[in-house]
Amino acid sequence: MSHPLPNSIEARDIAYHFHPNTNLRLHEEVGPMVMTKGDGIYVEDNTGKRYIEALGGLWSVALGFGEKRLAQAAYEQMLKLPYYHSFGHKAHGPVIELAEKLIGMAPVPMSKVHFTNSGSEANDLAIKMIWYRSNALGQHQRKKII
Repeated sequence: MSHPLPNSIEARDIAYHFHPNTNLRLHEEVGPMVMTKGDGIYVEDNTGKRYIEALGGLWSVALGFGEKRLAQAAYEQMLKLPYYHSFGHKAHGPVIELAEKLIGMAPVPMSKVHFTNSGSEANDLAIKMIWYRSNALGQHQRKKII
């Protein structure tokens, strides 16, 4: 792609979207590859070209794109309760059922599951759990994380 047309979706991406793991100077020149849909292992860009997507499964589409059973389950849950936290003694059926299922599948004995929304949130939780444990054991000086 050469320089994107003004006000195109590509130009708006360059203007407003910060991309991780991207050569940003080059990105300003060539713009993004804009994906518009997915089907199984394939994605399609806004020019109609299809690609095999080899990275999406690392994060969120391990079962493929356009999986109708997942879309239906998500739709039904979105109508009832699209998201809810688990702070302050709060819970909801799907999180309880998934936690129970994961404990049953765990290869080593575990008693609890904690869900996070990101890797940074998971790291933050791990640190807070270590500090909580240190305080509970009366080892208040144990706070450093290396």
